[in-house]
Formats: sequence, C-alpha cells, structure tokens
Amino acid sequence: MAKKPSLGRQKIKIAKIQIKNHLQVIFSKRRSGLFKKASELCTLCGVEIAIVVFSPARKLTHLLNELEAEKKRSETLDEMRKASQSQFWWEAPIEDLILHELEQLKDSMEELKKSVAIQANKLSVENSNSADFRC
Repeated sequence: MAKKPSLGRQKIKIAKIQIKNHLQVIFSKRRSGLFKKASELCTLCGVEIAIVVFSPARKLTHLLNELEAEKKRSETLDEMRKASQSQFWWEAPIEDLILHELEQLKDSMEELKKSVAIQANKLSVENSNSADFRC
C-alpha cells in the first residue's frame, strides 16, 4: 500500500495567482513572515528597517523600525526593575508617580496622620492618668 504524499511543505511554482481569495490568504501569510524576518534582522544587527508593502487590494502595509519599540520596552522594564528594588512604596520618587498614584499616596498619608494623632492622644491620656496615680 503506497503512502499518499502529504500536502505539507511543497515547492510552489512561481506564477501569478489568479484566484483573488487565494491571493489575499497567501499575501497575509507572506507579509507576516516578511515582517518577522525584518524584526529579527533589526534585533540581530541593530539596524533600522522600513518596509512598505501594498496588499492585493492596493492598501498600504508598512513596518517602521521595530528597534525603537524594543528600546522603549527595554526602558520600561528597567524602570519596573528599579521600582521593584525599592523596599518600601514611600521610597519611590514622587516625581515619577502618576496622578492616580499621587492621590493614593495622599490618602494613605492622611490616614497615617489620623492614626498617629489617635495614638498620640491615647498615649497622652495614659500618661496623664498614670501621673495622677503617682501623686
């Protein structure tokens, strides 16, 4: 019994594809492969790349310098590492906080101030009561 040849990886004859649906499918697969190879080239060689491709429907598709995006991602990760190395949240520089974080910090500080005031009042009352018993 002879095995059927698989339709997996076969050599494709280079010719114009006549069926528009097939053309779009092949374009989308090859476009993603092309962009992937360009990104690898950017990363490996540290070069800047721009690719301009037109789809079968004459729509513009492009890839511009993925290296810049990688640099930004790297900077963000570095900032996150620095923030996680800080032992306490109140040690983080205030200038680096966004509005929401600043509001949370303000609320936390107000709660801390109230707690300190309550504790100080308790201690002063206890102190005055113990002073009355000493006399």
